Amino acid sequence: MVWLCFAVNFLVVAGIMFGRNARDSLFLFYFGKDYLPHMYFVNAVFLVICSLAYTTMVDRFDRARFLGGISLIFLVGLIASRLILLEHPHWFFPVLYILAQVIWYFGLMQFWTFVGDLFDTRQAKRLFPFLAVGALLGMICVGLSSKTLVHGLGTENLLLVWAGLILGATILGGVTYKFYKPVQEAAPHDASSLPPAKRPSELQKIKDGLRELGRQPLLRSMAGYVLLMWTVYATVDFCFNATMRARYPNPNDLTTFFGRFIGVQGFLCLVVQLFFTRAVIARLGVGTTIDFHPATLFLGTLWMSASYGYGSVLSTKLGDAVMLYTFSDSSYQLLYSPVPIENRPRVRGFIEGYIKPLSLAAAGVLVLLGNRYLKPIHLSSGRVLDAGQQLSWGAWAGALIWVGFALTAKKGYIRALLRNLQAGSPALRQAAATALSKLKDPDSVSLLSRTLQSENPERVVGAILFLEGLGG
Repeated sequence: MVWLCFAVNFLVVAGIMFGRNARDSLFLFYFGKDYLPHMYFVNAVFLVICSLAYTTMVDRFDRARFLGGISLIFLVGLIASRLILLEHPHWFFPVLYILAQVIWYFGLMQFWTFVGDLFDTRQAKRLFPFLAVGALLGMICVGLSSKTLVHGLGTENLLLVWAGLILGATILGGVTYKFYKPVQEAAPHDASSLPPAKRPSELQKIKDGLRELGRQPLLRSMAGYVLLMWTVYATVDFCFNATMRARYPNPNDLTTFFGRFIGVQGFLCLVVQLFFTRAVIARLGVGTTIDFHPATLFLGTLWMSASYGYGSVLSTKLGDAVMLYTFSDSSYQLLYSPVPIENRPRVRGFIEGYIKPLSLAAAGVLVLLGNRYLKPIHLSSGRVLDAGQQLSWGAWAGALIWVGFALTAKKGYIRALLRNLQAGSPALRQAAATALSKLKDPDSVSLLSRTLQSENPERVVGAILFLEGLGG
């Protein structure tokens, strides 16, 4: 069963990468980079719509039929898109961009719903990192095969390759559902006597999310981290696409380059994830490792600001991708561990479902305004600072603020763990004690020592208990 799930993830992510590369190349070539900021804004809207639609429908239908039915709809949509592209209608390229984004969003949600049905919580913690390797191998294979497929089939026909990979993943998923029963989580003994839970409105979800952010400094740091991360990401992504579009004027060459880039990205992510991520987090702690991504983008955007060009843009984008899928993702997910499990889905849903789209929309608006109104600056030395370089200044400023939020996360994380040592739940107390026992770096110990001077007795007790254990 594990290997079937591994293969499904491999096919899903490989298909997404092929489709995304084709979509980006066709959009940039036939519609133009100037309209890319509009797509960032539209993507943010569709991220919210897709999340709402998926969560509304996923529990109302038989799970296997629901996931399989959506996959077949997307398969038909990709085949229809290829037929429409025979005439290359100008109006269709934004539609294709949005369609590919929707399939991307739903594809990832489908996969993690699929494996979530098959493994319990204990199994998931052990197996999900292994399943994630399938995605990285999918990226690497895209890089290795892109040149052959693109020059043999053409960029447009990569949509059919994507459709074929979706079909393969659907078949393997159906086989898995047929021969392996979904895990049934144990329900409370009196659950049948309780009335059905009322689904909160979206406005209520937003109010609850803001209330949680107001109560916990750690969550405020995480929300700020996500807001700045995706804003800087979108700005760098625009500079990357614009620079590569100018470098590779032929759509097949551009698609081939995107494929190779994805392959290199996947290989580096695999190496870092397998050999460095867990060791670094264990050695330096979550609160320090979370700083790596913004620090990398701070340096990268600083390079772009000083010397904008192919090398600086490519290196910054590659560094962003590698950090995002290794140190940043792993450490960010661990920051949720002090949040009580009953509150975790609501908090995660608010940050991922509202803060992330807000940051993408904000980035789209900022890049759109900058791309439209920023004019080249001609220096007395004869050097010209174009709009891309000026946008890099904004990305650098955003990265600087992002670093600030990351630096506050460590303090919030430790204080949340100390608070949990006094929690009523034995599981929460044990989890907090285990997490605190791994904080051996001098900064963490110093922060715990300063906590002894706090006027809050719960924090003092928690710090004493931990420091006694550390000394023993």
